[in-house]
Parts: sequence; structure tokens; C-alpha cells
Amino acid sequence: MLRGGAQQFMEETHRSLHDAIMVVKRARQHHTVVAGGGAIEMELSRFLREYSKTIKSKVQLIINAYAQALEVIPRQLAQNAGFDSTDVVNELRAKHAQGMSSCQCYAGLLVYRTRDRL
Repeated sequence: MLRGGAQQFMEETHRSLHDAIMVVKRARQHHTVVAGGGAIEMELSRFLREYSKTIKSKVQLIINAYAQALEVIPRQLAQNAGFDSTDVVNELRAKHAQGMSSCQCYAGLLVYRTRDRL
């Protein structure tokens, strides 16, 4: 049972509760996990930077700009969490540079632990 002061509040509460239930339902149906905390964006950025090194035209600049734009997401997450965003992005870059062999491609920002950011 949901209670609230205004109809708009009740509708928003209902939508939020429905969304949360659907997330749990999907998590139980599908047993795959997508890395969060900017991990996907950092891995894509790393891949694009590596790929751009193989290109000898002006397109290389465009690909590098796109790779840099992808890093805005983990940078903003770090800033919103109160961390030094430059340090966090540099640490993420270093972790992702280690590559797939060490499973560092899943490294992302963990905002709930202040002592261990990554």
C-alpha cells in the first residue's frame, strides 16, 4: 500500500517501485552482469585510443576526441562522489591499460567505499 500527499507524488512513487521490481526481475532472469562505475566507457576509450594509433589521417583526431569524450562519464561520477576526478580517471586508465589478461577491463569507480575508490 502506498500513501502520499499528492497524486503526482503517488504516481512517481508507483513508477519508482515498479522500476525497482522490474530490475530485480531482470537480474533473476539474466545471469550476466555489466560492469558499472564508468568501466565500459574507460574500456571503450582505451580501445579507441589504441585503434587511432593505426590510422594515419585526420580521422585519428576525431577518434581520439571521441575516446576523450567517453571519459567524461567516469570523471563526472568521481566528481559527484567527491573524489579528485583527475586522479580517479588516471587510475582507471592505468588499470584498463593492463588489459583483458588481468581482468582489469571491469575496473570502475566504486563510490560507496571512500578508502578504496577502484
